[in-house]
Amino acid sequence: MTAWCVRSNPARQPEGTWYDFTAHGPSDPGNEFYEKIPIHINDPYALVQNESYGKSRVWDTIKPARPLAHGRPKMEDVVAYEVHIQDFTDLLPVPDNQKGTIPAMAAPGLTNSKGEPIGFDYLTDLGVNVVHLMPMQEFHHYPDSEWQAEFGDDPEMAELAVAAENYQWGYSTTHAFAIENRYRERGSEHGAERQQLADLIDAFHARGIAVIVDIVPNHTGEDMRGGKVPLNWNGFDKMYYYRTDDAGKHIGPYGNEVKTEDRPMVQRWLIDQAKHLIGAFGFDGFRIDLAGQLDEQTLIKLRAEVGDDIIIYGEPWIDVTDPYIRANPDWDWYKEDAPITFFQDTARNAFKGSPFVLENKRTDRGYAGGNASLRKDAMKALANDYEEESKSPNQGLNYLDIHDNWALADRFATSDWDGRKGVDAGNYRIAATLLFTSQGPSLSMAGLRSCAARACRKSRMW
Repeated sequence: MTAWCVRSNPARQPEGTWYDFTAHGPSDPGNEFYEKIPIHINDPYALVQNESYGKSRVWDTIKPARPLAHGRPKMEDVVAYEVHIQDFTDLLPVPDNQKGTIPAMAAPGLTNSKGEPIGFDYLTDLGVNVVHLMPMQEFHHYPDSEWQAEFGDDPEMAELAVAAENYQWGYSTTHAFAIENRYRERGSEHGAERQQLADLIDAFHARGIAVIVDIVPNHTGEDMRGGKVPLNWNGFDKMYYYRTDDAGKHIGPYGNEVKTEDRPMVQRWLIDQAKHLIGAFGFDGFRIDLAGQLDEQTLIKLRAEVGDDIIIYGEPWIDVTDPYIRANPDWDWYKEDAPITFFQDTARNAFKGSPFVLENKRTDRGYAGGNASLRKDAMKALANDYEEESKSPNQGLNYLDIHDNWALADRFATSDWDGRKGVDAGNYRIAATLLFTSQGPSLSMAGLRSCAARACRKSRMW
């Protein structure tokens, strides 16, 4: 086990104190202790964090959101709406210091030029009963100066409106107990984002709407910037907390995978963050990113620890990299033995086509797009009646689009697969009708800013 030396003990310091750590141990292959990489690291359990590479801050408790008056919706009743804080708020008519922040999302009474409700009032009038926030835990950002040096003159990035800032959806968590500090109202102090988030959840609860959040235990932000700068777990004990190869290097197609199996403290870290988000803020559940890379026993224990009324769903199809874990039936799982509700991609493909095939509009846009040969598939999807859902239709979550798939408007675009140029409204409505009349839980997606991943992958920044 790692021994570490604390520069400033957060348990004995007053609220607002900034602190960090040094971690000491043998300089064996794969280790990144202070003896090998002499830099300070920050607290993986920090409640407040000044960006991913900054110091951690001592913070006191906050007032959580009030509970839902009639309890959380049951899984069969879930109608969820995935939304990104920055995208949803950065064009709202709110003060400049609130654009792109948590308080802007809770602002009532906003209207457009036609007097129609927008922002919070628009969302709460949609008819959904679950707001699904994209990642809110502190996540990795490159410093704006580095980002601008790389992309400031890039025409594609400028067109996507992400040349001046390191725009992110949040799928590179660095501090699971802290809330993304860039989402706080500008001008408020580091730590204010915690109460602002609780207040946002409270506002939704007052309207009878549950709030869940995307948690990202796998492909954390540790390996960004070429993996040369340990943040926390790498510096404390990388080979304990992550799956690694014989040389002590991270494995996994998305940068890294936490080792929840056969590692009690890693399992505890996952469950602790879930319970913290529920207890401190009032969240009603989670979508687990790359859930298929967490071992089955950990997910079973998570469900038991948080309670049956907590909403949990996640991705089943991205498997672990380690073949030893894949061969263990107590750890590896897929749809047929899923310990949580999973994204039902089979229904998605029947309704509107696979996101990986998009060439011919007559065949590749599913039953809603006019492919009559998929009628039987669409009927099965409506009933959520698949072999892997032998226990209940609630085992599969039906959806049409999600943040890393094609947006539905682009899928049913009149030309160039670009919904900004026009949408085949009839086909779009058929797809939506199929989704909202299917059995079991469902999820739809708010409009998201175009993903900058294509440009990022060409660069050292990705």
